[in-house]
Amino acid sequence: MQFAGRCLCSTRHIRIWSRLAAEPVSADKESRLLDIEVVFATAERQELLQLQVPDGTTVNDAVNRSGIRELFPGEIPDHAQCGVWGRLAAPDAVLRNGDRVEIYRDLQLDPREARRLLALQGKSMNQGVSGDDAG
Repeated sequence: MQFAGRCLCSTRHIRIWSRLAAEPVSADKESRLLDIEVVFATAERQELLQLQVPDGTTVNDAVNRSGIRELFPGEIPDHAQCGVWGRLAAPDAVLRNGDRVEIYRDLQLDPREARRLLALQGKSMNQGVSGDDAG
């Protein structure tokens, strides 16, 4: 499936896409559309997808309907944790109008391990950890 939508804004670091949810809304129930966002970021780039989805859509539904996995092939695992506005959310949590679903990446380095490596180098957390120092 190819990602279909239109780019509302494109900068070097963030692209914002808008699209209507690909799955049709059943005609037998009165349904209102919610405006939501699905976001994911790597160290190199970030994407924010704006969607309109039917009322009752869950976090997992929104991620699947957004097509964001196609924009980041192999980078978003099926078991990835998600949140809504910075708070961890269950995959079956029902979304509300205006919600932003955030897909979280796994930590590449445990914070305790990062502090230990910095201490060995005579540094502290406020001096930062670069990828080269971490391993």
